[in-house]
Amino acid sequence: MKKSRRTSGFTLLEAVFTMAVLAIILAAAVPSYSHYLARQRLRHVAELLEQDLRHARTLSVEEGRSVYMSFQSGRQWCWGSSRQSACDCVTGQPRCELGGIDAHEHKGTLLQAGRGVTFEAGLGRAQGWTRIGISNDQNQQLYLDLGPLGRPQICGADSRSGC
Repeated sequence: MKKSRRTSGFTLLEAVFTMAVLAIILAAAVPSYSHYLARQRLRHVAELLEQDLRHARTLSVEEGRSVYMSFQSGRQWCWGSSRQSACDCVTGQPRCELGGIDAHEHKGTLLQAGRGVTFEAGLGRAQGWTRIGISNDQNQQLYLDLGPLGRPQICGADSRSGC
């Protein structure tokens, strides 16, 4: 009588079935993950703008002088801040000596801004403010708004606070 040998491991059929199930799960997860990453990039840009607005407001209060933030809308958007006068973040003339951000670092996002904002010397109130919208290629949108005292807040369906 022959003894049957028992082998451990997967058969080819089991391996193929496992790979097929894994492929289906990944096919469903990848679009959802790319949507999530796009939302995170959008939030990141909004948080950078909020941080720069807060910094400009703080400087205007601490230094007792006006601080100017300038915006350029569109696919090649940018923003910058300056103590001297409204700066041009596209050409750099006049220079945005307090820094700024541009679209080259944040692909897939779009900034819709009106004119710039001036934070009033000593008080930090925003003058000339218009709402700034930020969107991405996934049709997700956020906007930044300033309260009466110049405090920025991120709002929209894709924001953490929702406002």
